[in-house]
Amino acid sequence: MKKLILIFAALMLASCNTVAPVQRPVPRYVYQQYPQVLLNVGNIEVVEAYTTPSDGMHAEQMMPDPLPRAIATWARDHFKANGGNGTLTITVKDASVLKRDLQSMGGFKGAITVEQAERYDAKMLVEFKVDGNGSGPDGSGVVNVARGQTIAENASLQDRDLIWTKMAEAMMIDLDAGTQKMLSSKLSFLLGR
Repeated sequence: MKKLILIFAALMLASCNTVAPVQRPVPRYVYQQYPQVLLNVGNIEVVEAYTTPSDGMHAEQMMPDPLPRAIATWARDHFKANGGNGTLTITVKDASVLKRDLQSMGGFKGAITVEQAERYDAKMLVEFKVDGNGSGPDGSGVVNVARGQTIAENASLQDRDLIWTKMAEAMMIDLDAGTQKMLSSKLSFLLGR
């Protein structure tokens, strides 16, 4: 009996495959692709004011690079104080990704069709506020970015990560472009000397 148990245990151990964990896609946007922007302020502060609600509808923390962290990293790496008066505060006010289940068409057509099962609506809201500390100009501006994406019912975890990564990449490009436009129009005194 002991031999039978040992043989069974050996077979069980042999059947265990050691599979390397699946690597999550890493966003291609490296923050160095955005050239540093030197701003005429004495100090830049990045405030991560957004926190993910625990309501089960928010998916931003499940992304390979969660949006709140991506925005804060972008702001810290992208903008540098170049001397001058005052403080620029960059506040991440929204970096949400809301999940919504989509309704199946049902019936025979639904059974033979690969349907979109979920929709993810992402929003970014970043506020730029300059406090001249009494000796420099004050001002503020806001940048909003929004995108939506559906995911098919047969998507694997890797497919989902890739879709989220591509959506985040596109949003970061939009955020950067919107910020450049906003700085030029509302806070142009920060640019150049």
